Amino acid sequence: MSNNSASAIEAYLGAHRLTDRIAFVSGRAYAQPDRMKPHPEPLWRAATALKVAPEVCVCVCADR
Repeated sequence: MSNNSASAIEAYLGAHRLTDRIAFVSGRAYAQPDRMKPHPEPLWRAATALKVAPEVCVCVCADR
């Protein structure tokens, strides 16, 4: 999950040979800045795509 676009995330993953380690990419909602982090909508999309309950998910945020 990221506030970056899905295409930007996928490019990064490809450049670092990580694509095969990621099951689902949840990028920012196009033209909907109010639905970006910390809004839970990207987490809900990821949980739905992975077929898991949101309450069993953990979000790890990193700051450079």
